[in-house]
Amino acid sequence: MSVNARTDALSKNTESDIPGFYYDVEKKKYFKLLPGHNNYNPLTMDSIKAKDTEKKRLDAVSRPINLKEQESCDACRSIASLQKSKLYNRSRNMVCLTDLNRLGLFKGIEYRSFIYRNSLSLLNPASYLHKSILDTNISERCEVHAIAPCPNSSKLAVAYNNPMFFSYFDMAPSRWLQLLNQPSNILNWHHGMWISQLDFLHLSDSVSGPNIVLYAWTCKTVMGTTITLRDFVADSLPHWRTSISRMAQLQSLTGVWRNEKPLVSVAWESAIKFPVVLYDLAGSAKQRVEALKGRSVLSQVFNKEGSKLYCGAKDGRVFCINTNDVRTAAFQLWSYKDREACVCCMKLLADENYLLTGDYEGRILHWDLRMRKVVHSFEGHENDYHGLPFDVNETAQIVYAAGLDGFTKVWSLRSGNLLHSLPAPCSVTNANSVPKVLYSTEWGGMRGNSGFLFATSAESGPKAYMYPIRPEVWQK
Repeated sequence: MSVNARTDALSKNTESDIPGFYYDVEKKKYFKLLPGHNNYNPLTMDSIKAKDTEKKRLDAVSRPINLKEQESCDACRSIASLQKSKLYNRSRNMVCLTDLNRLGLFKGIEYRSFIYRNSLSLLNPASYLHKSILDTNISERCEVHAIAPCPNSSKLAVAYNNPMFFSYFDMAPSRWLQLLNQPSNILNWHHGMWISQLDFLHLSDSVSGPNIVLYAWTCKTVMGTTITLRDFVADSLPHWRTSISRMAQLQSLTGVWRNEKPLVSVAWESAIKFPVVLYDLAGSAKQRVEALKGRSVLSQVFNKEGSKLYCGAKDGRVFCINTNDVRTAAFQLWSYKDREACVCCMKLLADENYLLTGDYEGRILHWDLRMRKVVHSFEGHENDYHGLPFDVNETAQIVYAAGLDGFTKVWSLRSGNLLHSLPAPCSVTNANSVPKVLYSTEWGGMRGNSGFLFATSAESGPKAYMYPIRPEVWQK
């Protein structure tokens, strides 16, 4: 190494190694780092980190895609995926794999998930679509609390806060984000009420069908929490409502259909003797879960039949509760026995032998409930103790989560490998500005029309952004 190269490397190291100072690459000067005050200080560690994060996000959004590099990247990924496949010894290229699929020698689900995973490289963040998801009669200050698709992704449900109301949109490419429920229904919602927890229990493919939402809301004028179950599109009277006058904070809320009636589980702070309560609406019964006495439960999920309830606790353990016998836990999972890692999000797969859990530190674990062991983990999620959720799409066999770094990570559900890192379409400054993300392989009810949908609460009002795999479908 020459003397000039050594001096350049030494200068680069000293630029970042001087404690208490920040080196501005553009101005080529050092600036002293000052502690944060109430006034705006551009030279704090948080502001510098936010500036670097925003620069990385903007570079990723505006970066053009080189078609030649993209084709070679796709070819490499396809070859790598095929080499790991059991059929690689019999099929050496994609044509043979397609022929095996036509002959029925390759499972259709595995073939489709293979195609969807490899099509993620076709995503071009610079060519996203965007549209407002706010009615003209509502204030621009309202925020998006949650989004959820109907079973075939032809409709989209959106829950707002400030004021609290619900909207239902069409997701067909020709009628993208057209409002389906009447604006008069939206105006009936009162100001001063906001949603604390929410769970979409049933969404219909048609507007006339039932669209049941379970949510807990609070009001400035009334102390306590009200839990309501209603059809938000029909704007009918609540199917069920219970008011709980407690000063304790609501931690989590979930529900499931059992015997054509909802079964609701509510978790409060651990300061209450029995923080988890089950409401069986079929028999109008309320039952305290004695197995979780004195524990702080941050996340819950039912199995499909409602016979089991999985509860993620603050100490990092996951408890399995038999809803027919709530006195003792069936079993428990504990991944980090050396320290507490709050379990803030859980997803139970269609094969109920597998459970995914996420904690405040950003770790997402894939559990095998039969062995009660971790199969693999998904690394790289920026959570930073804010309880940001993740989601799963089993058709494409992917797991994805939006983080505080402004990027949405996409992993393979089977291997845990990172497949893609998508930049957010808007600036991410804190946990409240992290967009809500959904992925579907059949937006608008069209099979193969896959892409990522982002919903954000921008200064100009809530907006939705679509990162499509096939932009030509949305541009017609």
